[in-house]
Amino acid sequence: MKTYCTVISRELFNSQLQHRPYEDMELIASIEKQFIKKRGYVVRLPKANTPVILLTSSGLDSTVVWELLLREHKCVVYPLFLNRIQGRAKKEIERVQYFSRFFQKRYPDRAKPVHVFTAPLPPPEVGMFQATGHPQHYYHPYELLAQIHEITAKHTSPKFSEFTWTYPLYGLSYAKYLENTKHTHIRTIFHGVTPGDGTVVSQQSFTSLRVMQLAACATTNDYSWQICALPFEKDIGHWIPKSDLITLGVKYGVPLEKTWSCYKNYLFQCGDSCIACASRRHEFHVAAVQDKTTYRSNILLPFSVLQSRIQRLLKT
Repeated sequence: MKTYCTVISRELFNSQLQHRPYEDMELIASIEKQFIKKRGYVVRLPKANTPVILLTSSGLDSTVVWELLLREHKCVVYPLFLNRIQGRAKKEIERVQYFSRFFQKRYPDRAKPVHVFTAPLPPPEVGMFQATGHPQHYYHPYELLAQIHEITAKHTSPKFSEFTWTYPLYGLSYAKYLENTKHTHIRTIFHGVTPGDGTVVSQQSFTSLRVMQLAACATTNDYSWQICALPFEKDIGHWIPKSDLITLGVKYGVPLEKTWSCYKNYLFQCGDSCIACASRRHEFHVAAVQDKTTYRSNILLPFSVLQSRIQRLLKT
């Protein structure tokens, strides 16, 4: 099993950031300077028994972060799941509720039950006009021409579901709800973005994460808010790729096979026809850890091979 190192220096963190496609080092430095001026620090880990909010999905990354916050950092975790009303939402909610029960049993004093907010992206009004599988009926011809190199049978651009940088704002709403109804004061919101996420999706870059935190503080006029990714945070020295999260999850006995990454709405995760499954399987390989997940492709492939052999026998 692969070993890992969770703590790196600020200098090394910056060095690894500056060659990434979506990072703005000047903007990051400016935002961090503003936080130092306003409160004397950028991000601090909460002390033990501090209540925090975790934006969780059914996925592997946020589930392992859930475990780390409870086990290593001794936080009182209020998980929040955002139901985007997608086809796979039912599967995601089932898995999130499974882990909510799992962690409450394991950490009864600090693991709180998951709360669900409805957060549809794209908005239903946009989705009404989308002709699935027929992008020419949905996008203006000039838009299609401008992005023709990105369009395949499985991918059309732009995706309205990519504007998930707004999701931490739901965390602020949940914090205020807990403050008003339970007198629970929360000012730290965690999520599970990893270093690898920000190399392919600009909204998950470190620059974007810093902008989110500044936006939360500036718009509420409250500079005590922290919004950060536990696996990807300079001020706590965390640069933890997905493969290392897998290693940690296995080490701590988290049933990773129960997490749901797939973009499809099958009985089992597809395993080979969406980027989430491809990434998941690759990272298990990098971690040198057995992937116990049941994939649809693992079931269908042997069946299709057997079917092909039977057909050949029938012809002879």
